[in-house]
Order: sequence, then structure tokens, then C-alpha cells
Amino acid sequence: MKRPTIDVRGFLDERERPAGVATTTSRGNPALAMMWFVAEEHRLWFHTPEARGRPAGM
Repeated sequence: MKRPTIDVRGFLDERERPAGVATTTSRGNPALAMMWFVAEEHRLWFHTPEARGRPAGM
């Protein structure tokens, strides 16, 4: 049986596709954030709001 193939570059180049990013909080609780992203310069860039006194970005 053939494995399905996916066009990764085509998938990443689709505009308006949100990404689900899972992490844990400083207290160890699970957290899930939905963010917009763009694939450029061989990197994934995520939009993260800047909070006062905290760094922005990932």
C-alpha cells in the first residue's frame, strides 16, 4: 500500500491557515494557542501579541 504524500511547501504557503501551538504554562498546565503564521526564510514566523513587560514572538 502506498503512503499518502503531502506537498509540505504548498501546505505552508496557503494563506489564512491558522496553526495550533501546544505548550505548558509556568505552572505546568497545558495551554493551546491558535496563531497565524507565515513560512519565510526557512523559518515559521508566528503572530504573538505583545503584552506589557513581556517579550513578543516565539
